Amino acid sequence: MTTAELLKKLSTLGRKEVYFGPQGFLLTSSEEELEKAQIGFAIHPDGTNVVGNNQGDWQGNWQVIALDTELGDPYFIDLNDDNSPVYTAIQIDGAWETNPVAQSLERFISCLILFIKANDQASPIFVPDEHTVIDKIVLSQLENQLIEASSCKDFWEQFFECYFDWLNDE
Repeated sequence: MTTAELLKKLSTLGRKEVYFGPQGFLLTSSEEELEKAQIGFAIHPDGTNVVGNNQGDWQGNWQVIALDTELGDPYFIDLNDDNSPVYTAIQIDGAWETNPVAQSLERFISCLILFIKANDQASPIFVPDEHTVIDKIVLSQLENQLIEASSCKDFWEQFFECYFDWLNDE
């Protein structure tokens, strides 16, 4: 996938930010943002390339397309896979552990659209308010829709576990 094709697909959402409760997704929308998004992942802040070929290394075929607005975790695609699956990752003891988010970029965008339809937030909500989705049936349905849309169960189950923890803490 070329950079132009990637940016075109990301622009179909019509926005750069999508939020649900305290969590959010900040998408890249330009070639410059795609390059900057690699800093801290493929590129050290000092400009050094930190891509490796070993398991646990950041791979050269991974392109960051979005960041988690709460924790800064990357959402990235595998450029070597024609389906452009979307993953997230965390670094544990110097090694990247990946978790599939959606089986394709199109499925990832479909998931973000589901969030917009469920609760069109303009920013993160740190304390639940009158606009917060709290109905357990609605949340369960949304979780199932996201799992179906993405074809990735584990990520979305964890996402909602964190959401319910947030609701219960407040």
